[in-house]
Amino acid sequence: MVTSHLTAQKLKKIHAAYRSLVKRGELKTFPQMLEK
Repeated sequence: MVTSHLTAQKLKKIHAAYRSLVKRGELKTFPQMLEK
């Protein structure tokens, strides 16, 4: 956790993508997004 700021931005982006996926009901594609 050296670059905590970068991590925070990344988490924010992941969280936003996660919520939009849940909204569209495409949660099954989420793990693939994490690997990119």
